[in-house]
Amino acid sequence: MDMEKCGAFIRSCRMKRDLSQQELARELHVTREAVSKWENGRGFPEVSLLQPLAGVLGVTVSELLLGEAGRENDDALDAWLYLTKTEQQRQRKNSLWLVLTVSVLTALHFGCEGGIRLAADLLLGLGAVGMPLLFALCAKVPLGSIVTASFICCFTLVLGELMQIRGRVLTQDWAGLADTIGVSFALCAALSFATLFINALLLGGRKR
Repeated sequence: MDMEKCGAFIRSCRMKRDLSQQELARELHVTREAVSKWENGRGFPEVSLLQPLAGVLGVTVSELLLGEAGRENDDALDAWLYLTKTEQQRQRKNSLWLVLTVSVLTALHFGCEGGIRLAADLLLGLGAVGMPLLFALCAKVPLGSIVTASFICCFTLVLGELMQIRGRVLTQDWAGLADTIGVSFALCAALSFATLFINALLLGGRKR
């Protein structure tokens, strides 16, 4: 595949559609710099972007891969199908690792005390807010998996705080209960808001 030829083809199609690099980037949820690299032959779109890019430019994936309008090639299509299958397998593998990681952190949160639990809580908090941001930078895991894992991290921490409050009530530790409720409310409110806000931005951006 000739990346310079493909890049010139992308630029030509974009200009025919009267789109700026920024507008094309917005359609594909990538940066303008990424589009510039494609057009200059210094990079090529990820497999997951080929179909959306072809749709925006009004060409077929085969034409996009060959860098030439009106030209179809079964080998190019076979290569694209192979790459698509490989990408899907990679995303499934990443999703499994994500599920395993969140499961381990959840188990540590409810099954350990002291420094281990504190470390697990810190990672869960980072996961709730950080995973959607990571997806926005490099979509290596399906969006659904990222959003689900983010909310599971948030829910685990909120549930843990509620269980602490329940423990204070059962032991009638009223002095500790007041402190726990204040800290728990602030933590749960801040984490829930941040998780909802970031995921809403991510989902909204994907739908535009």
